[in-house]
Amino acid sequence: FGCFSEPAIPRCEVTSVLLLSAYAATRKTLPERVAVPFRSAVAVFGTIALGMAELIASNLYFIKEENHPHRSLFTRKYYLRNLLSIALLTTAMAAGHLVPSPAIASTSLVFFILWAIEKLLEFADSTAFFLWPCVLLVSIYLWWASLWLRAHDDFISSLFAL
Repeated sequence: FGCFSEPAIPRCEVTSVLLLSAYAATRKTLPERVAVPFRSAVAVFGTIALGMAELIASNLYFIKEENHPHRSLFTRKYYLRNLLSIALLTTAMAAGHLVPSPAIASTSLVFFILWAIEKLLEFADSTAFFLWPCVLLVSIYLWWASLWLRAHDDFISSLFAL
């Protein structure tokens, strides 16, 4: 996605937000025959690019602070990036339900869950005592989620719904 450097991430975020905003604005205005071929791709890949940018940008190991040579959960930049991630992902979920676009809502929900798992593992890694129970809990959750997805295959098919 081009997010290998810190300046590339805001470009990816802005591009994704503009793409999804244009998608939402033109969903009702464009003729059906013009818009249908692009709806699924724009909704899914725009949300994937936004979600990946947010996962990378809010990662503890990606954020570098000049005043903090050691990685710490308690830096201002870390909190601000995570608040921005929460805001963008929840806004994408809400917009997916309001537009309505199940593809945007489902994909942003998946990235919100990935973000929450990442934060849990970052916290567990910073407090080494809690790491292995946390990995066990995440594994159990992912096992449960796979069983739920198998029983509710309409969630996966909604990613590509128009």
